[in-house]
Amino acid sequence: MTCLSVQPLLEALLDGELDPNQQARIFEHLETCPSCNSEHESLKRLSADIRTQATHFRAPDSLRRKIISRLHLGESSLKTEPRTVITWKWLAAAACFVAALSLAANLALLQSRQTEDQLVAEEVFSGHMRSLLGTHLLDVPSSDRHTVKPWFAGKLDFSPDVQDLASQGFPLEGGRVDYVAGRPVAALVFRREEHIINLFTWPSSRAGIGEIAHQGYHSVKRTKEGMTYWAISDL
Repeated sequence: MTCLSVQPLLEALLDGELDPNQQARIFEHLETCPSCNSEHESLKRLSADIRTQATHFRAPDSLRRKIISRLHLGESSLKTEPRTVITWKWLAAAACFVAALSLAANLALLQSRQTEDQLVAEEVFSGHMRSLLGTHLLDVPSSDRHTVKPWFAGKLDFSPDVQDLASQGFPLEGGRVDYVAGRPVAALVFRREEHIINLFTWPSSRAGIGEIAHQGYHSVKRTKEGMTYWAISDL
């Protein structure tokens, strides 16, 4: 073995974490390498000083019982033997790795969802602007939801929930079929005085809420009962 391969294992050697074959090969190297042997002796003195001079506290029995209960282990499994030391170190390392992996995955998922929502918001904005600048604001001009809702039958693979919100100051103007998020969607049109509100809706299992402002327009996303709703207006 070389110095580069031996020195990283010296602490593990002192802690009894190496198998007999590894120990024998390291001791052979220490007999012929003054540098590694000196490092080994320094670590041995440091370990002895820690054992003799460091302050020790006994964990309360309640903590011991909780640990045993959580791990479903017997009392004998918690003896401070080398194998147990290895187990605890591996458990701690595994827990840290899983926590870091979970955090990274959640951050990546959140970033992915934010990016996807931003892309959809841009499509919603484009659909809203097309309806205002062109002549395709309404396919079915009606304030009667019992007229608007049946009109979508056969044109979409779902039935949109059409509400008349006139009592709340948002009368229904009608609806049309639009295209957002790679699929045909229902666009319900409401009015607030002189302001047009497009409400795009389609089935989606992705939960979430959000608000995005773009060029003076505001879009709001909500999900409910397996449906996604994007409302956009200059209000």
